[in-house]
Amino acid sequence: MRRRRDLKMPRPAMSPSIDVVCPIYHTNHDARMTVRLWFSGTAPHPQKSWMDPRPQMGEASDVPRHRRIRAPMPDAAPAHTPLVTPLPVPVIRPLVDADGEGLIALIDLCWSAYPGCILDVDAELPELRHYASHVGARGGAAWVAVAGGDPAAPATADTILASCAVMAAEGEPAGHFELFKLYVSPRARRSGLARRMLVRAIEHARDAGGRHLMLWTDTRFTEGHAFYEAQGFTRGPLTRALHDLSRSVEYRYDLPLGSGA
Repeated sequence: MRRRRDLKMPRPAMSPSIDVVCPIYHTNHDARMTVRLWFSGTAPHPQKSWMDPRPQMGEASDVPRHRRIRAPMPDAAPAHTPLVTPLPVPVIRPLVDADGEGLIALIDLCWSAYPGCILDVDAELPELRHYASHVGARGGAAWVAVAGGDPAAPATADTILASCAVMAAEGEPAGHFELFKLYVSPRARRSGLARRMLVRAIEHARDAGGRHLMLWTDTRFTEGHAFYEAQGFTRGPLTRALHDLSRSVEYRYDLPLGSGA
């Protein structure tokens, strides 16, 4: 008796194969994949198919040209629909008193990410309603970054993306400036906007004869700490308690002002 493995099953007659060169999408380049199909003489569908996984950048040279079927190659892979609508390019301009409500909304949004932070404007920070005048009275400067609508219009909760202010530091030696109210909306973070705002403050301090920049920041604002340290600030041993509704304790950060930001 012949062993089963020695038996050869009859193979149906096959017509010549057809190479179908199909486009495939790749992140770096376009390529083609050749799919080889064998058809029986009478079957309406392929009896057997075989796929060559190797990208074929040219035509299948072993198939007569008149037997080749080429799928059209698109100019590029189809664009993916963005999940989030890109933000308009923010415009940084000087803060005005009319921006007060937008500034308050931005600070409230940033504080809300940290449990226990309470913003009571009337009880503790009434100057936020006219913060531009408050900063100007101390010889400082303040800015907001806005996007959408008229950049000159008062900032609102929908249009304000960032804020920043700088003034001469009280109780510090001449040439020392203090950074205030550097806040960035969560939807504009990791975009470089925080650094752009900081650069504005540093340039203003230098132009006014500043040699040193310092700031106080809540011990809970860990994301802000990482940003300041990445920009060259160092955290010293000093802390201060504000005895406010939020029971805030703040770290002090310092940055010597050299010739460039």
